[in-house]
Amino acid sequence: MSSEVRDCPHDEMWFLRESAYFVMEAKKRRLGMAVFDHIPMGEEGLKEVYQWLDDWVAKNKGIVHKEVIGKSPDHWDIPAVFITNENVPNADKQIAVITLGRHGQEVGTRVVGPEIIRYLCSSDAEEIRKTQVVIVIPVVNPEGFVLNKFQSSMTSL
Repeated sequence: MSSEVRDCPHDEMWFLRESAYFVMEAKKRRLGMAVFDHIPMGEEGLKEVYQWLDDWVAKNKGIVHKEVIGKSPDHWDIPAVFITNENVPNADKQIAVITLGRHGQEVGTRVVGPEIIRYLCSSDAEEIRKTQVVIVIPVVNPEGFVLNKFQSSMTSL
C-alpha cells in the first residue's frame, strides 16, 4: 500500500477498512446480526432503507424520531433521524450531524448508516445520548443512490 493511500482519510480502501472495523466492533458489542446482509441497490434498495428507518423509529420511540428535512429534485424524501435521551434538555447538549450517501456510488454507507443508528440506540451509547443530539441523514442524495453514480442536481454531473 502506498503512503498516499494511508495518508488520505477519504480513500476508498480506508473507508472499507473503517466500515469493516465498525461492523466487527458492533458485533462484539452483541448488537446481533447486521441490519442488511446485502448492499441495498437502486430504487428498491432506497425504499428498503427508508422502510427500515420507519420500522426502527417505531420500535425505538423515546430515543429516536424521524423528520423529513427536504425533498430531492425527483421528489424523494430526505429523512433525518434524531437520536438522543429525551429526558435531558436539548439545550444542555452538543449537536452532532452525520451525513451518508452523499455520492451515489458510496455503497458502503448504505449499510454503515443503519449500523450507526442501531449503535446509537443501544445501551452502549447511553452516555452519548445524554450529552448529544445526534442527527443522522442516511441518504443525502437519493437520486445518486437510485442511479448508483455520482449525481449532483446543482452541477448536473
